[in-house]
This record gives sequence, structure tokens and C-alpha cells, in this order.
Amino acid sequence: MHKLDELVAEYGKKDADIKTLKKITDAEKEQIKDLLVESNVDSWTSGGYTVQRVVSNRETLNEDKLLPILKEDWSATHGSMECPYIRTVECIDMNALETAIYEGTISQDVLLKMNGCKETTTVVALKCKKAKTEET
Repeated sequence: MHKLDELVAEYGKKDADIKTLKKITDAEKEQIKDLLVESNVDSWTSGGYTVQRVVSNRETLNEDKLLPILKEDWSATHGSMECPYIRTVECIDMNALETAIYEGTISQDVLLKMNGCKETTTVVALKCKKAKTEET
């Protein structure tokens, strides 16, 4: 087990170093993003590296808002019959709902109401890469 002792000790030290470095680089990353915004630029090159601030939006559906819309529509059109795209734990079966949308089973009115359930999250990322060197 001597080899295992060596590997575990070596791994533990490297893992601790990685965690420490991650905390430092995460803090530096946030500072860089803030400074790019303050400087009104999206990228910066220094020391042979280029960083780029990338802003993207991610949309998700708010299921708490969507559930009552789907339940109301289903009961109005199918009575007390169980809705195939709402599970017993009352979460949306997105695959069944998507199929119903593509098949045209859900009315345009309900589709418009469903649009009000979309939520957008803005994510700011920082990309870092080796800077391209200019050849002379």
C-alpha cells in the first residue's frame, strides 16, 4: 500500500492547491469583468493573453406560472381526464408538452399565455486564450 499512500498524499496536496488557485482566479475573473465594463471594452490583451467578456441570455420556463395555464386549458377541453403532459408531482413533462405544441394540440391562446412564463437569465462569462502574436 506504499504506492497508494504516495498517490493519496500527492493528490491531496495538488487538489488543495487547485482549490486555492480556483478561489484566486474566480476573484480575479470577477475583477476583470468589472474593469472591462468600467473601461467600456469587451476584450483586453496583456502578457500574451486575451480575455473577452461574453454576455448571453438563457431562457427558462417558470413552471409555477405555466402549470395553472396548462391545467385550465386541459380541464376546459378534456374535463377531468388526466393531462398527459403534467405529471402526478405536478411538474411539466417538457417532452410531452413539446410534442403537443408541434402537433397543434394546444390552442394559440394558450401558447400566447405560455409565452408569459418564459424567464431570461443573463450570464456574463470571461474567456481567456493565448493572444495571437503578430509576425513582422
